[in-house]
Amino acid sequence: MLCFSVFHPALAVCPLYWTPFEDSCYVILQDKQSWASSMAMCQAYGAYLVEISSDEENEFVRGMIRETHSPIWGHWLGATDEYSESHWLWSHSGRALYYSNWEEDQPDNYQTSQHCAVMHNNGRWDDGECDLTLKGICERDGKSNTAVGK
Repeated sequence: MLCFSVFHPALAVCPLYWTPFEDSCYVILQDKQSWASSMAMCQAYGAYLVEISSDEENEFVRGMIRETHSPIWGHWLGATDEYSESHWLWSHSGRALYYSNWEEDQPDNYQTSQHCAVMHNNGRWDDGECDLTLKGICERDGKSNTAVGK
């Protein structure tokens, strides 16, 4: 008798209304707000503005945006160069972007006031003014299911 075993990595364990992908959980915030307010809202959920590290993750997030049929210009990502112009870092981890998907000729820091990363509905990135009101995309660790207060 032949037996075969196939290993399937477990998806993240996510709260209600969050979507799993690999080891993380994702949600698009319902309200449009500034980059800083979106970051604070993600933190209130035990999360952070999304930090995209691969084509696959970028396509997954793009698909989430498409499913919402969102007509808005873009959605907040967790990257910023607010602290040092042209040195883009992920706000949660503090890491430099080793993966990016910028639109052609972006980031351009138009009128020296664009310091927060935005994903357009086509999955390409742009730099935007951080006080624009857009929907944020939150990411949280899906490997731990720690309860609030622990």
